[in-house]
Amino acid sequence: MFTSNERTSSRCANTKDGSFVENVIIDKEFWNNIVVCWKDAYPIIKVLLLVDSDEKPTMGFIYGAMDQAKEKIQNAFNNVKKSYLPIWKIIDQRWDNQLRRPLHAAGYYPTPKLHHVPNFKAYVEVKRGLYDYLTRLVENMEEIGKIDDQLEDFKNKAKFFGSTIAMESYGDEHPELQNFVICVLSLTCSSSNCERNWSVFEMVKFHPCILYPILKIS
Repeated sequence: MFTSNERTSSRCANTKDGSFVENVIIDKEFWNNIVVCWKDAYPIIKVLLLVDSDEKPTMGFIYGAMDQAKEKIQNAFNNVKKSYLPIWKIIDQRWDNQLRRPLHAAGYYPTPKLHHVPNFKAYVEVKRGLYDYLTRLVENMEEIGKIDDQLEDFKNKAKFFGSTIAMESYGDEHPELQNFVICVLSLTCSSSNCERNWSVFEMVKFHPCILYPILKIS
């Protein structure tokens, strides 16, 4: 592009700004940094798109999506810790300080599509968040006890949860758990706390040609 006749004959070719742009574009280090930024940003952008999606309720998927995004970033840098750990640190700071809430764990744990897969991870913080939100939402201790017992059936696919169809609907034999899960998973999500300059995101979203050279490089 910068060696074309149109470029060399343009009035911008010999200006200070034109020379600066040319030097940036032909600098290999610039494009290497673009690839690094793409590896960092793409998994997180996918999470933000999930959060703002109108296609389905996403409350139950946020927690797992963030873990998957971090794993994808790690893999993109070939598991080299000095490359991906600084990025993880930035993500964790933002996630811990602004986004991570007991509600996300409460939505993650009882989501059938996530819970009953081989790589499901029920970390201590997930269980703690689940019960933290449970005690906030349900004030009756007897009902909390019933939900706790019914969660064991859900975890072990016992009773009515042995059926795939029943699993999706949480089963008529577990009304307290059913009501709790419906209440949690029906809540809406937004990525507004992550916004800095949303017009930039909109530009990327609606003009994929901007990212095409980056995709080819990566």
